[in-house]
Amino acid sequence: MTLKLGLTVRPFRFGLQAARVTDPAAWTELARLAESSGYSSLMIPDHLPRLATFPSLMAAAAVTTSLKLTTYVLNQDFRPPGILAQEAATVQLFTNGRLELGIGAGWAEREYVQAGLTYDPAAVRVARLLPRLFASLRTIRASGEREVGRGSTGHDPHRVADQAPRYPRWRTGTCTTRVLASLVRATKQMRGNA
Repeated sequence: MTLKLGLTVRPFRFGLQAARVTDPAAWTELARLAESSGYSSLMIPDHLPRLATFPSLMAAAAVTTSLKLTTYVLNQDFRPPGILAQEAATVQLFTNGRLELGIGAGWAEREYVQAGLTYDPAAVRVARLLPRLFASLRTIRASGEREVGRGSTGHDPHRVADQAPRYPRWRTGTCTTRVLASLVRATKQMRGNA
């Protein structure tokens, strides 16, 4: 018997959020266990004073082969857009495209104090999220664009973005629908899918 509901069922996947692991051996064992148990991604939050996000993802990548590596979610104020773009492109390169990049406006005031950063009101933090996302996307894109009319092939094996298999998948933290919609439109424009 077949039941037709007129719905499109999309495949879904499960991710494991590893928020409290601070021991390196436990971290890599958790990554192995997540992959062997069928989880599709291992997610690490970006909080002080826990394990640093990108080095932890690289350690997980070293002991797994297919597990997606997800930032859940990066605090936009902890890394300037150019540094974020470089780190993301490098992880994307070394993991053969397994990075899923989540970024948010930041919320933990105590972490801002620990990092020596000003904790602005939520409206200010959210307002600067979109420009920082665009700047990071532009940096990743520009680092891989061809130089036209300069006799260059456009490929530079020393540029990380030229070596990465594809852009990382982007996710965001809690944001308004307008911010998310703007990000989708900008991403499509950058890819030429507008």
